[in-house]
Amino acid sequence: MATYTTNYNLYKPNANDSAIQVDTSLTDNFVAIDTEIKNRQNEISSNNTDISNLQTDVGTLTNLSTVDKSNLVSAVNEVNGKFIESNKGAFVASGDGAAVSFNIPHGLSAAPSFYVSQEGSADTGTAEISHVTADATNLIVTFKAAPAAGTSNVTIVWKAEI
Repeated sequence: MATYTTNYNLYKPNANDSAIQVDTSLTDNFVAIDTEIKNRQNEISSNNTDISNLQTDVGTLTNLSTVDKSNLVSAVNEVNGKFIESNKGAFVASGDGAAVSFNIPHGLSAAPSFYVSQEGSADTGTAEISHVTADATNLIVTFKAAPAAGTSNVTIVWKAEI
């Protein structure tokens, strides 16, 4: 009884076969082998094109401006570690004629390493900012003189970054 290979269904002659047609079985096997080799070659060629396109789309690792160029995940994680967290806004309060400091919640995850503020209203400008400090929660803006009493008359424009 004739048997065939598992993967490519090639004919395996057996000494017990009553009529072995060597030329036909060899020809059929060679055609099957040739076809499968060509199919694999086409797959490899297609895969190489896909890899080439992927390399073009992704770019060359050595061209990264990161220190870690071992792979894209490491490079992205390096950049993510250097991400600047920032926040900004316009703080509005009511002056009471006595308070010279105002706490502005900056909303950052830690004390900012950079921060700026400026007067954003006439009463704030008249009082004139003396200095600004920061902690993990607030920018603390201190004026040379207390802003005048009034409703929503103190406006401080600010920005903070970690």
